Amino acid sequence: MNGSDDSSRRRLVAGIGCTSNATGDEVLALVRSALAQARGRPIALGTIARRDGHAALIAVATALGLPLRIIDLPGPEVAEPVAASAGAIVLEKRKSAHATCALAAVPAGFDPDSWGQPSSSAAIASGTVATSTAGP
Repeated sequence: MNGSDDSSRRRLVAGIGCTSNATGDEVLALVRSALAQARGRPIALGTIARRDGHAALIAVATALGLPLRIIDLPGPEVAEPVAASAGAIVLEKRKSAHATCALAAVPAGFDPDSWGQPSSSAAIASGTVATSTAGP
């Protein structure tokens, strides 16, 4: 088997923090850059409750085809604590103008559907994308 095959790469989750001014393009570029540095296969995105419904995060989840999970954590830091709640940090917090991203490798058997809570907004967005491309 080829060592670069997606199934042989470590599975990653991204912890994402952002300000209300963050755009989908900005956050997506940050997450893609982080993923390229870590050389893994993303399986989920996570953020905190006060960012649930943020248009930029919904756009990133939709663009990458990943679930967006809401992690209930106290404190001002977001990216690293959210990522660390799923596994070992493999890429410390990276910053853009309005966003942060950190990556964690998850252990074998990790189920992203059991991590935190689903983002109701992301579920609605992905359902809208799926039905908007369906035929009449």
